[in-house]
Amino acid sequence: ARSFISGIAYDSRPYKIQLNIGQIIETDSFLGSKSSGIFQLADEDVVTKFYSFDFAYKLSDDTQILGKYAHAFTDVDVHRNSIFTNFEELESNSMKFALVKDFNIKHQIGLSYSQPLRVNDGQLSIAVPVKKYVDGTILYEHDNVDLEPTGREKDWEVFYDYKLNDKEDIGGNLIYREDPGHVNAAQDEKAVLFKYTRKF
Repeated sequence: ARSFISGIAYDSRPYKIQLNIGQIIETDSFLGSKSSGIFQLADEDVVTKFYSFDFAYKLSDDTQILGKYAHAFTDVDVHRNSIFTNFEELESNSMKFALVKDFNIKHQIGLSYSQPLRVNDGQLSIAVPVKKYVDGTILYEHDNVDLEPTGREKDWEVFYDYKLNDKEDIGGNLIYREDPGHVNAAQDEKAVLFKYTRKF
C-alpha cells in the first residue's frame, strides 16, 4: 500500500491539536484484505481517502488526555469476473481516547477506550447463478448485502509501564473487549498481558 498524508498542527500549552488528510492506495487488496478468483473485489487500485483529528490536553505537568478520531471513504472498482457487483462507496471510522499519568520518570499508568476501524455505511450485490440454459446462458439472481457489521467493538484497557533503566522496561495491560470483531453475538473477551522490552 502507498499513502499520502498532509496536515496542520497547533501547539500551545495546554493544548496540542493536529488535523491530517490523505489517501491510501492498495493494490490487490481491499482495506488490508486480499481476494481472488470469483471473490476478487478490486479490478484496479483501491483508493481510501481519509481525515483524522488528534488532540492532547495537559491537565497538569504529569497528567494528560489524548484522543484521535479518523473517518475514511473507500472506492472499490469490482473485478469483471467477480460475483460481487454494484459496490457502493464505503464509510468507516475509528476512535481512541486515553488518560495517562506519569509518576516521576520511571512510572506511567493509563486508561484507554477505543473503537477499532469499522464500516458504518456501504453495501454490494452478489450475483448468484440459479439456472443454466442449453445454449450455455447462465441466469443470475442479485442479492444486496449490507456491509455494516452487527456490532461495534469497544475496547477498554488499563496499562502500566515501569522504566528499569535506560535500556529496559517492564509493564502490563488489562484488556476488556465488547463485541470483538464488530460481531454482536461474539462473546466478550478479557486478557492480561505482561511485557519486557530491552533496547540494544
